[in-house]
Amino acid sequence: MQELTPTARFSLRDLMRPGCLLGLAGLLILAVAVFRTAWGASSPDPDGLEIASSGHAVKQMVWMVVGVGVTLFGALMSYVEYKRR
Repeated sequence: MQELTPTARFSLRDLMRPGCLLGLAGLLILAVAVFRTAWGASSPDPDGLEIASSGHAVKQMVWMVVGVGVTLFGALMSYVEYKRR
C-alpha cells in the first residue's frame, strides 16, 4: 500500500487498512451481540431467583466483551500505524 503523508487527503484506502477493518469487525460483533441479547431475552423468572434460565445471556455477554476487545485492538493498531506516518 502507498505510504501516507500527513498532508495526504483521506481516502477509502485508509479504511481498508488492517486496524480499521479489525475495528469495524469488532463493532459488528458488538452490534450482533447486543441485538441478539435484546431480541433473545426470555421471559423473566416469576420467583426472581435466577437472572437467566439458560447460558444464553452469559454467551452474549462474552461476545460483547470479545467485540469490545477486537474494537479496541483495531483502534490501537490504527493509532500506532497513523502515529508512525
